[in-house]
Amino acid sequence: MKSKIKALVWLLAALACLAGCGGNENALTPVTPIEESYELVAKNQVYARPAMTNTDRRLDSLTLTLEDGFYFCITTDTEKATEFINAQRTLLQFLSDSGLETGKLRYYAVDYDDSFSDSESNKAYIALSHVKSYRQVLVTLQTLWGDYTDYGYIYHVANAIAAHLGWQTATNETVEQSVLDTFFSENPDALNLVYPCFTTTYADEETVQNCYALSAQLFEKIDLREALSKPIDEQVNDFRALVDTYAQEISVTFERQKNGYAYYGEYLPLKIMTTYAKLVVEHDFVDADRASREKFGEQPVDYFSDYQSIFETANKINEEISSAVAYFGLEDQAGVITINWNNEESAIEKCGKTVFNRYSSTSHEVDSTLISLYMHGYYRHLASLLNPDHGYTWQLMAFCEMGRARSQYAQRSMELLFTMSEKYVELFYNCTGRTYQSGLDDYLEIYDIFCYVFDDYTFDAYYGRNGLNSFCRYLTNLYGEDTVYQLLLFPETIESVTGKTWEEQEADWLAYMAEKFEGVEIPDWVAEDQE
Repeated sequence: MKSKIKALVWLLAALACLAGCGGNENALTPVTPIEESYELVAKNQVYARPAMTNTDRRLDSLTLTLEDGFYFCITTDTEKATEFINAQRTLLQFLSDSGLETGKLRYYAVDYDDSFSDSESNKAYIALSHVKSYRQVLVTLQTLWGDYTDYGYIYHVANAIAAHLGWQTATNETVEQSVLDTFFSENPDALNLVYPCFTTTYADEETVQNCYALSAQLFEKIDLREALSKPIDEQVNDFRALVDTYAQEISVTFERQKNGYAYYGEYLPLKIMTTYAKLVVEHDFVDADRASREKFGEQPVDYFSDYQSIFETANKINEEISSAVAYFGLEDQAGVITINWNNEESAIEKCGKTVFNRYSSTSHEVDSTLISLYMHGYYRHLASLLNPDHGYTWQLMAFCEMGRARSQYAQRSMELLFTMSEKYVELFYNCTGRTYQSGLDDYLEIYDIFCYVFDDYTFDAYYGRNGLNSFCRYLTNLYGEDTVYQLLLFPETIESVTGKTWEEQEADWLAYMAEKFEGVEIPDWVAEDQE
């Protein structure tokens, strides 16, 4: 009898072992679909599609509050709403059984064909057409783990979970190993496997296919049950270790990006997270600098047109902002602000003009249509931290202009004018006795020239860019950059620090300018250009 019992125990153990060793899916918790009927509440509510400018609409919706979340279905079809709620609750139950903290988030079922998350607001927007698909899982995970979770990893986690649930999975073409190795040897930066690499909006078809293929290949080495039991940071680090091993196998090195990219749907802006700013770029954003470059026959700069340009622009912006934060010792106070690059239509809707730059102290947002102005707006943010009581004065604008001038983007359009336009090339030579040289010194020299030839010595919070930059340059040459920043932040200290009032400093600057340009003739075309 004992031997029979012992044999039975061994048989059960062997069956358990087989069940546990049959692959990732067999190792996961079995899923029991939730199928319930609900008393949906019909409401007429204001609904704002995220990241769309001024598009609040009052729509009919069906809502439900349950212990595992809030459900808002922007539809009057109760069958669609119920299907979505049951599917979402099935997914949440599976994730909870797998050890994830699901919380009580807000889930929106929407009619348009985009699914995306807004993890900062704990909201998941799921298209009704994506119910019971990998996209529903992906958006839910992004909401739980953060919008900027490594896309190459989260995409295949979502696909694997969808397969386990019996939901629709993504169909990705396989790529031969030799083709894969050759591609990443020639394009090592693509090994970051971030969101722009996974869409033909920002990357070509070859890049998209190879990134999908490599990500899928690496994910085969991951035990999904074991992975889901870990915090997301550990999961991502494990996946990155696999990427690093592959890079070593094909003998390439790459720089891992410090920026995060979020998937916000096909028709929504590109969103990039840097150290101190979230960059929001509208899909049809075109920097006005392109027009000036085309005018002079130069190739336009597409800052956000493809994966490589996004990579380079985001890194440079991160570098410039981080440098400014470090300069003022604000690493612990700067926080994360939003920088929105708007197209002309959005700019008109927001403030009635096409080219603008605005900082909101309440929402900590910078709005701009020109990439060259973002540092001006960011310096408004720094000024609010350094001296919250500073009024909206010309000194505040001068502080921001000093910061803006040190950005590489601020100099580009002006340098183009003074190197490509014959009359401006000649103007610079007549005023300085030499040709224009790229760099900060000659860029600031332009403001001195403009003050003189256009007789524009204005200190104005809105329109005094020439005068402000020229005056700041004059003061910096006398007292140094650190001192001038402090004087502009705390204007009341001018006399105690320099021994002169602002009016006396202005008079000295005007005298300096008159002496500097004495005898320099102003070309006739200057008057014509002002008419």
